[in-house]
Amino acid sequence: MKPLTAYTDYRGYLRDVVEARRELGLPCSNRWFALRAGMQSSSWLTSILQGRKGLSQASAGKLSKALGHTALQARYFSALVEFNQAKGPAERQSGFLKLQSMSRLSDPELVRETQYGFYSSWHHSAIRALLAMAPFRGDYAALGAALRPPITAQEAQKSVKLMLDLGLAVQDKEGGLKLASAAITTGPKASALQVDLFHQQTLRLAMEAMDRFPKADREFSTLTLGIAPELLPMVKDILVDARRRIGELAEASETASRAYQVNMQVFPLSASYGSEAAV
Repeated sequence: MKPLTAYTDYRGYLRDVVEARRELGLPCSNRWFALRAGMQSSSWLTSILQGRKGLSQASAGKLSKALGHTALQARYFSALVEFNQAKGPAERQSGFLKLQSMSRLSDPELVRETQYGFYSSWHHSAIRALLAMAPFRGDYAALGAALRPPITAQEAQKSVKLMLDLGLAVQDKEGGLKLASAAITTGPKASALQVDLFHQQTLRLAMEAMDRFPKADREFSTLTLGIAPELLPMVKDILVDARRRIGELAEASETASRAYQVNMQVFPLSASYGSEAAV
């Protein structure tokens, strides 16, 4: 198994623990975990892994004791549960920073597979877009000031360091920075929890853009209509295709000089309504 401090999903960690114990021939039944954690229900662990139940801090502590966690591992597991069950973007951001500080304390060289850090703030992707447009030679103040809204030189420097740590950017022979790849995606490993904060931040930026930029520099349009639920996958496919085509257009351009955020949303505005639903 990878170390506990490499995880940002406590359920994923517990699944790996169960599988590792099974491969080693160690007890790994629901009953064993329930007894070790002092729980009466033998289906307790299954309910946790399937997302039907969460973990309280008290239960997390009991589970840490059952798994033989060190003091640091127990604190990390507790913070991991708190992060995964955070209710809003501010709590998630605070929880992630706590995890990050503890993982670095445990292993300073650890780089997360999930790249959650990249999606923890909107300005990381914006700076990545700027690095793709022109050579960067270390002027963090100018880099941060180029964003709208601007960020500090320190924030820009941390963003660049994060991309270097995650392998998203590399240094060239002249000492400047360049992107390691033309495009990135959250991919199938990224959970909704990992990107919710990013989406919420970009939605807030979209609202602010109505006052920040003239109409000539932005495009806002909406469409409110009834859709049969079985057609929703087709609507999603259309949006995915549009996003892909916009990405291809941007990659083919050699004269990019400004970073843009393109948001696409489709979501319900009502419960089921009509002949088959109670009004």
